[in-house]
Amino acid sequence: MNARHSYLRWSLISSLVLAATLTGCVSDPGGEPVTPPVTNFKDIKTNDNFKWETTQSVTFQVTGLASPRAISKTLKVTSLDGNAVYFSRLQDVSASFSVTLKLPAAVTKVRVVYGSIVKDISIVNKTIKFDYITAVPAAQ
Repeated sequence: MNARHSYLRWSLISSLVLAATLTGCVSDPGGEPVTPPVTNFKDIKTNDNFKWETTQSVTFQVTGLASPRAISKTLKVTSLDGNAVYFSRLQDVSASFSVTLKLPAAVTKVRVVYGSIVKDISIVNKTIKFDYITAVPAAQ
């Protein structure tokens, strides 16, 4: 009987291994279609709304503020966290000017710093508008 148990056990294990091997190699007819690898940049297919640009041109407009004396400080346009500086120059507070900046396409808001004036400004119609006027805190 011992030989017969051994033969039955060997037959059962062999059958299970054979069944697992044969069923594991069957292709899936309902899977995703296989896309051939792209070998040419022109072969890349994208959605019609996809934008290839990684940068955007934005107009930075500064409105000067009349001052009885000359005041010049560094005017900076940075990322909101201050890690990226997009523009920086010494600026007279009374001078208005406009300049085109190249910013990352994903940027929708910037921080403008002039001395103690700090403003977070949204880009609207590819324009950043800055003036030196700040809100006066309400009296308590």
